[in-house]
Amino acid sequence: MGTRTHVYFGVFDFGGDPGKVSTLMDMEPTVAWVKGEHHIPAFPNARRTHSRWALSSGVDEKEPVEAHLAALLERLQTRRAQITEVARLFPTQIVVAQYFYEVNPQFCMGADLLQRFADLGLPIYFDQYCLGQEEESPSAV
Repeated sequence: MGTRTHVYFGVFDFGGDPGKVSTLMDMEPTVAWVKGEHHIPAFPNARRTHSRWALSSGVDEKEPVEAHLAALLERLQTRRAQITEVARLFPTQIVVAQYFYEVNPQFCMGADLLQRFADLGLPIYFDQYCLGQEEESPSAV
């Protein structure tokens, strides 16, 4: 199993109506939820701990992080004014979640890619999990 990557633009803690963010962004999210909502049917007491409005990269999780970031930039670059307004009102960031199955994971982001994100004024949060080769297949457990 190779690296799995998820990248999204996230807006957090906007209150009880994700439609506010959709209106400000002039687009619908990939996914949105509100703090306190149920989210795991098997566990009826499990509730969301925060509100989130997220726009994903739309790229398959097996593709490299650079492909995710480039695709997300394409979706966001024409909305710089909207992003600035949303970021003024609510916590926002680019989130990169990666699940590595190799011993020494690496990735590289080119200067152009970094500059394009810097121009949007958004922080990038990396949430990385090095699971190791032995966790790759259920038979190894």
